[in-house]
Amino acid sequence: MLPGYSEIAVLWLCPKDSLTDRISMQTMRHQRLRDVLTNDRHFEQEGFRALFR
Repeated sequence: MLPGYSEIAVLWLCPKDSLTDRISMQTMRHQRLRDVLTNDRHFEQEGFRALFR
């Protein structure tokens, strides 16, 4: 398992984001990506730049 992914198990209990969003966000952080093709405000709340907003 990649570093940081163990926190997803705890964060998954938080209802604001889906497990899929959490995994995507953690993967993007690991890859140092900031731009995301989405209109999902949760990504912006986590510091990413949503390109469809």
